[in-house]
Amino acid sequence: MDEVFPLEDGVGLNVVRSGAPDAPVTVVLAHGYATADSKTFEVSAVRGSTVNGICSTPFLEEAFRTDSFRIEVTINPDDTWSYFEDTVLVVKGQGEFHHTDRNTLTRVGAPKPNPITAAG
Repeated sequence: MDEVFPLEDGVGLNVVRSGAPDAPVTVVLAHGYATADSKTFEVSAVRGSTVNGICSTPFLEEAFRTDSFRIEVTINPDDTWSYFEDTVLVVKGQGEFHHTDRNTLTRVGAPKPNPITAAG
């Protein structure tokens, strides 16, 4: 499951992405900075960094280690947004592999408040 959390930090918008880019048992906590009016931003994580993280089960660590994750997001003027995502894996016996994905998404309705957060 992917989740994006905008966190105000006084400088800009700290966008945190947590989820499993390559398998449900690898977790990535990535971050990047944007202002409220940014039309593009990037979120990334690198193995071994002290400000974000990549964590896997023993099997994935051995056979399909995730070394980095990066997503570039562009907010388009036509009510769509596009992304390009690159996850760098080290595949046992084969070396480095770039798992990439790109897409453009179209808004299908106005946002609605999350009822769980509104109930507080």
